[in-house]
Amino acid sequence: AMLAGAPVVYSRDVDIRQLLIDEVQRVGTLVPDAYATRNWTLEPSAAVALAYAAQTHTATTATRTLRVIVMSDFHAALNARLAADGKVFGGAVALSAAVNRAERECRGDCQSIVVDAGDLFTGSPASDWDAGRPTVAVANRLHIAAGALGNHEFDFGQDTLRQRMAELRYSLLGVNVRGADGQMPMWLRADTIVTRGDVRIGIVGAAGTHTRASSRLQNVRGLEFVDPAPLISARVRALRAAGVSVVVSLMHDGARCEREQPAMCRGNGLDVAARLTEKPDVFVMGHAHENVDVRVAGMPVVQPASSGRAIVIVDVPLDGGPVRTSIRSISADSIAGADPAVDSIVQAAMRKVRARLDQPVAIIAEAMPRRGSQFALGNLVADAARVAGKADVAAWNTDGLRSDLAAGPLTFGGVHEISPFGSSLVRLRFTGRELTRVVERWMVGRSPSVHVSGLVIDVDTSKAAGHRVTRLLTSNGRALLPARIYTLIINEFMLDDDDGRTMRPALSQRILPIRDSEMLATYLRTLPQPVHVSNDARIRVLQGASR
Repeated sequence: AMLAGAPVVYSRDVDIRQLLIDEVQRVGTLVPDAYATRNWTLEPSAAVALAYAAQTHTATTATRTLRVIVMSDFHAALNARLAADGKVFGGAVALSAAVNRAERECRGDCQSIVVDAGDLFTGSPASDWDAGRPTVAVANRLHIAAGALGNHEFDFGQDTLRQRMAELRYSLLGVNVRGADGQMPMWLRADTIVTRGDVRIGIVGAAGTHTRASSRLQNVRGLEFVDPAPLISARVRALRAAGVSVVVSLMHDGARCEREQPAMCRGNGLDVAARLTEKPDVFVMGHAHENVDVRVAGMPVVQPASSGRAIVIVDVPLDGGPVRTSIRSISADSIAGADPAVDSIVQAAMRKVRARLDQPVAIIAEAMPRRGSQFALGNLVADAARVAGKADVAAWNTDGLRSDLAAGPLTFGGVHEISPFGSSLVRLRFTGRELTRVVERWMVGRSPSVHVSGLVIDVDTSKAAGHRVTRLLTSNGRALLPARIYTLIINEFMLDDDDGRTMRPALSQRILPIRDSEMLATYLRTLPQPVHVSNDARIRVLQGASR
């Protein structure tokens, strides 16, 4: 508004980064003094601290504010993680420091709450091997007011989930979860009201409708996850009628944005936000594991990155005015102000598993990142499954591979992070005819969702579902014989679908006493060291077929 109508004196369509590149190329060597001339001072010296405080993104006594501190998809990240660029990020201690810092900044006439959009569990051995107890202990130190029910909350089964929920000091919310009787389960809540100072905040939470598909079916048996949009709208209306000052909606479903076009975001979480007839003041998403900060019909819609890599700050003025949002990345070396109890919880959990975590497994020759729909790490895990199960062929769901594999020494802890679910192997017997139909059911969407061992598959995704496989051979180049019996190895997660259709034609089915991490570690130890793995695509989408 200050510049409205001002004359344009200079305009050039150029990326700011290019201007920096041009300047570096022009001068050759950067001399700081050439760009920084100290031509002012702040007096008196006591004003310096006040000036710094004024520059921070904090609420002051001038505006009554509710600060909403958002986290999501913690995934039991007790320890910091190593990123592909070599930087260390996230972890429980650094997350604690970031949350505490955001709360301390909320001074004057400002109140704060912490909310979580789901998936507390599954991702680190120290928590996974103890059914999530250390994660609950950490969450109870983060001052969380309420959380959404994520799909990975079901990883230990419904009975264990209910035990962990009883131990949490806040409620997990699932307005759209229905039991066999069509009603919300007695052990779950739709919403909650919390009070901070004189501010009453209503919080409604929803699970993602994907939860049946993204959980082991046996862990969500008897539950349905229905469209949350009308239910959230109804609860927002009810909460406002109850006199709350601010309504926050949490949902464990999210969105992803185009890397080159950050304003281009898509996802079911955004679709739900757009269909709300009653808008909350803040709509929080999870599940997609990346930072999002957008507006939907003027409503702030935010989503933080996973594993404690970021939090989102949303400052809601209580007396009117624009909502302010900011995303804060969390570096693992920034732990000033962390809760020392969180560090104690992490260290105690790590001591219990350290000996097993540090067991050497292999030397990896080249890094194996998860890039594209077919990659070397997927081939490696599928091969390990086929060997462990003594089968003709094997398949592994790509989404079940949760971590890249770095070059260098690999311990059992690193193996566990690749496949942390503790899934058992399943051996099935199919005729060649029925195995072909199973493979067809895997070829959905725009790219294959599995990696295979013992097979070579060509796929034309422009064809109708059920008719996309144009070539299906064994790895030695032979066609499947329709009447021959073949053994297939998969994991327990792949065994399930909503109607059991995919695996129903199996002639036999046996769950093996072999779990995913042990399977992969045993296989890696048998390979020549250092380990080299081919990244040749065993499932090939024909060029141009996806159009």
